[in-house]
Amino acid sequence: MMRIALVTPGYPPEVGGVESYVHRLAVELNALGLVVDVLTQCPRGRAAEWTASEASSGIRVLRFEDWTGTRRFRIAPGLWHYLRQNGDVYDVIHVHSFHGIPALVACQATNRPIVFTPHYHGVGHTFPARILHLLYDKLATKIFTRSSYVLCVSDAEATIVVRDYPESVSRVHKVGAGIDLEGIRQALPFDVERPIVLLMGRLESYKHIDRAVEVFAACECDADMVIIGSGPEKSFIMSLVDKLGVGSRVHILGYVDDSEARRWQRTASVVMSLSAFEAFGLAVAEAAVAGARVVASDIPAHREVAAMAANSFELVDLGMMDSEIATVLRRALKAPRVLNADFTFPTWGEVGARVSAFYQTIESASQSQT
Repeated sequence: MMRIALVTPGYPPEVGGVESYVHRLAVELNALGLVVDVLTQCPRGRAAEWTASEASSGIRVLRFEDWTGTRRFRIAPGLWHYLRQNGDVYDVIHVHSFHGIPALVACQATNRPIVFTPHYHGVGHTFPARILHLLYDKLATKIFTRSSYVLCVSDAEATIVVRDYPESVSRVHKVGAGIDLEGIRQALPFDVERPIVLLMGRLESYKHIDRAVEVFAACECDADMVIIGSGPEKSFIMSLVDKLGVGSRVHILGYVDDSEARRWQRTASVVMSLSAFEAFGLAVAEAAVAGARVVASDIPAHREVAAMAANSFELVDLGMMDSEIATVLRRALKAPRVLNADFTFPTWGEVGARVSAFYQTIESASQSQT
């Protein structure tokens, strides 16, 4: 029985695309009979509380406390020490996120086989992040060269990985991101008075949640906006909502569990994402499955999702004026929901099986060498 370590910057109850991806992958790998440990960082003082709340049967979650006090550039020395002492118990160490320190730490702390899922967006999205990337990018090359396989969640991500790290081309493969088709379609919509425009994800500047709020205000439509997620932009977005005078129609829920998120996806008439960068676009893919119309930024990842999502999408150029995007939003709100459409998204079971197959290839190669 193979034993796998999934190394990730964050894990539920923290919200984010990487966190959600790793959680669903862990569940599927466990269901396939693999022994799965999740090694992750968390804010100082939260490890015991969050570990006690972990309910995924058969998955051990080890949380190592950050020493920096920030979400953006966490460093948890305990993770390095744990892998130095215990890394040899794992058959494969699967590291996640180019945009976090744990992947680099894992590559340096152990000699075990590495699989890398970068969730790669390209350069940093703020000025401090771009400065740090000038230094970090050279170090990050070691992650790509150290990895047996680089598993990407989309063709869009694979393209920019090969562009920026051409030495990895022979090891890059697309495994995709899974969609919880059954969970989404079985969720019961909320009883609401007005149509819902839904935004989901980390409240980061590159996600342009503020722009979506401004577009909603400019839309002057008889609808409410629901924002699910938290992050460094939360205070700014709350103040913007007040400034625009839409506080009675914009509801910032913060973190919600999967079951409530599914219900909001089934309730929403429109889901928006004006993000400038995405490796895949899980939230908009799930929205399409739920039957919502999607208004999304015209970026490679969203174009890829739109091609798998029947006629659910309206793609908008981020260079458009707010009033122009508001016109698109009004049109989407007037359109009927797209129910029971045929999609070509993989399920999480399929993604788990694909990833497990790469692990098995590594194990077979290791056994042939002994």
